[in-house]
Formats: sequence, C-alpha cells, structure tokens
Amino acid sequence: MKDPEWLNSVKNILKKCCEQNPLHIFGYGNTLRRDDGVGLYIVSRLSKTVKKIPGYIHIHPASASIERELKRIPKSSIVIIIDTVKIDEAPGTIIFTRFDDVESCYFDTHNIPLKFILEANMLLDNSYLLGIVPQDTNVGEGLTPIVKDSADKVLTGLMEELISKFHILGG
Repeated sequence: MKDPEWLNSVKNILKKCCEQNPLHIFGYGNTLRRDDGVGLYIVSRLSKTVKKIPGYIHIHPASASIERELKRIPKSSIVIIIDTVKIDEAPGTIIFTRFDDVESCYFDTHNIPLKFILEANMLLDNSYLLGIVPQDTNVGEGLTPIVKDSADKVLTGLMEELISKFHILGG
C-alpha cells in the first residue's frame, strides 16, 4: 500500500493497541549509507518529541541489535518497523504493508532479513513495515531532500495519530 493510503492503515493498526497488544515502533537502517538511515531518523525524532506516553507504547531508539530487542517483547505485540525499501517506485514513495507480504529483496543493506527475525520470534502475524523508497544508499551521511521530505511526512502523520489516539504530549 502506497502513499497516502499508508496513514489510514496505520490508524487502523493503532486502534488495536492496548495493554494486551502493546505497540513497538522500531527504526532500522544505517546512517552511514545516506537514505538507509531514514528509519533511524524518524524514530530518533519521534522519541525526542514524545514527552508523555502510555506504558504499552514503546518507541525504540536506534539500536544495532534489533534482533535482541525483538526477543524481549511479548508475542501479542504490534510491531512497526520503519526502514528503506527497494521497490520499483519513485524515491520518497511511502509504503505500508504486513511483514507477511514482504519479499526479502526489499532490503539490500541488512545481514539478516527482518522477516526471518520476526518469524523466528513468533512476531510475524502482527508486524508491519512502514517503508520509504531511497534515492541514495551509497556511503555518506544525511538523507537526500526527497527522502527527508517523506520522512518528515511520516513523522508528522505518526505524531498526529499518536496524539489523537493516545493523548501523547509532544514537545
């Protein structure tokens, strides 16, 4: 599902979040490969902006060991991973999909496919990918302008929904 439909899908997923179905948002990527750092960019800003959050919503800061963090979360959790996706769409395109539907070829910069990690931890059924098509994943720092624009749209959309649904305070 592509931009702008992604936000409606996120809204529907957030309706399921509660004490029994906690939400875990992860950013993934490599900030030394330009646009591949988009997931980390979004989650970093989201965690800095959020001031008050219910105990069943977890925004995970950048981590090199997402595999270890996924092992610790309850199987009933809803997982949203924000990352770049390599698909035949224009750079900056935003997609949202179930990880069940993700092909391993979406990612070309990770050692272990996220789908495999989620499946091994029995989290695949409630896991989603919020992805942005990169323009440049060569060695370098900083997002390209088109990907940064999309990342800021995702950040704004997520903040608005979290504030609306959970009365989270931004700063």
